[in-house]
Amino acid sequence: MEFHVEAREGEEPHHQWCLVYEVESSRVVHLHQHVAISPDAALAKEQLAEAALAQVPSGVSRERLAVAHPAPGVELGPDMTYVIDPESGRVAARPDAKTFYEPR
Repeated sequence: MEFHVEAREGEEPHHQWCLVYEVESSRVVHLHQHVAISPDAALAKEQLAEAALAQVPSGVSRERLAVAHPAPGVELGPDMTYVIDPESGRVAARPDAKTFYEPR
């Protein structure tokens, strides 16, 4: 399915990110990005979290998951690895961490 929307002239797309993680291990199981046509069309945090949880791989117990929203200005990307700091709840880049869900 292809979907194409053009931003109005002079407006830049607005990127939103959140991470779904296992509360017990702080391991990220899903990195979610939403691109809105403008900041005015951005999703509320609750809507973004709901959309992210819907994309988590099957086999992951939803009761063990939480959603972290990075602080403004923190840049994320699909080619990086992240964990959630259990003390502060902050998103941290960890190149040595196992990020995405792996069946046990």
